[in-house]
Amino acid sequence: MPLDLEQFYLDVRNHAAFRSLVVLEAALSYPVPALNNGQLILKFFFYKHKWVKHPAFQPIWEPHLRVSFLVPADRPQGKLLEYMDLAYEKGHAGSFNDQIIGPQPNPDSINLSYQKFKTQEKTLYKTLEQLIPLYQQGKKLSKEEIKLANEYKRVFDQISHPCLRPYYLELNPDFFARLEQV
Repeated sequence: MPLDLEQFYLDVRNHAAFRSLVVLEAALSYPVPALNNGQLILKFFFYKHKWVKHPAFQPIWEPHLRVSFLVPADRPQGKLLEYMDLAYEKGHAGSFNDQIIGPQPNPDSINLSYQKFKTQEKTLYKTLEQLIPLYQQGKKLSKEEIKLANEYKRVFDQISHPCLRPYYLELNPDFFARLEQV
């Protein structure tokens, strides 16, 4: 059974381990693949945001919780590996809404309607689903695979908030380095 990233995203957001830890106003980052001894791990972070009518204008607070899920090929629903309170990791207690790192809008998504934004999210999940096996293999990409990687980069840059990019990079620098080599 292939991995349905969009459904997996919803499963992570609603996972029992986070229901009491994560406030309802929290958003879950897009997944970032990583490898651990050849096994696929999907990494995420939670961050607080204030919902406004247009997704490009959401005020965003510094991410609060980082989570990793092991995703075996025969069990695509995943298994929680770890979660880390990022304030605790830095050596001090913190609240969920300590520091606003947004709300600058993403200039690439400012003109997208809500429906177009959601369509782009679906494209992001579908292209990442196709990129994950290629990332796991670690081989040189064909021309078609390079097009796929470029499509993922284009959509990711268009719909992810620029203020969160360092946090995405922190989840797996190797994945983003490979994308940049394309």
